[in-house]
Amino acid sequence: MHLSRFTKATTTIPIALSVLLGAAAGCGSSTQQIESSIGPGGGSLSLPSPAVRLDVPAGALTATTTVSLRATADAQGLVVTLEPAQLALARPAQLSVSLEGPRHISSVTEVSRGGEQPIGVDARIEGSSGASTRLHLDHFTQVRVSTEAVSDGGTAPGACHEDGMDGDGHEGDGMDDHHDGGVDDDGRPDGGVVASAACSAGFECDDGVCVAPGGNDEHHDDCPGADGGTCSDDQEHRDGGHP
Repeated sequence: MHLSRFTKATTTIPIALSVLLGAAAGCGSSTQQIESSIGPGGGSLSLPSPAVRLDVPAGALTATTTVSLRATADAQGLVVTLEPAQLALARPAQLSVSLEGPRHISSVTEVSRGGEQPIGVDARIEGSSGASTRLHLDHFTQVRVSTEAVSDGGTAPGACHEDGMDGDGHEGDGMDDHHDGGVDDDGRPDGGVVASAACSAGFECDDGVCVAPGGNDEHHDDCPGADGGTCSDDQEHRDGGHP
């Protein structure tokens, strides 16, 4: 999938806005939602907190379509739902997510009926004030951004692993590992980690997230937000939670 930076989208015609707080399915969660009519000229949708933005470029849609952006936040992270579900785009749309407070993005996955699979991101940026990620999508789908405390509690379910390695970064058989809270392939307790797959071409697995080369900046306070990522891998430094 071709990755590119899009200019400001145009021709957004809002038709409905609904912000729902404390109304999600899970206890202690909150949901926001917005709908807009977007045509062949492109358009944008955004939610304030957590900050989520969808940019649909010109030429992505062949006809005017009612597009829905919904974000549900809880203690485990954020689930972003884009509808019409599975609608294919002629040009990739950009999804940007920014979360406040010190936290680690432990996985970014596409949610489907078959479970969760790692999805590649253009950038993952983490600092003392928050964390953000940016990715491109060639169809509307549901994306889960899992987070943990900066001290790290392990890899989130659905996180990637290196090709040819097991979910704990040890030499493996190159097959997908699905740990169940018992022991891993080497007989060690796995803590319930689920490492679902290696990353797709063009992305590398870094601490549970499939990231484009040069797009990973964990715990670097000088890096900008998801809409401007200019830092590179050689600027990365880790705290005690990231050995």
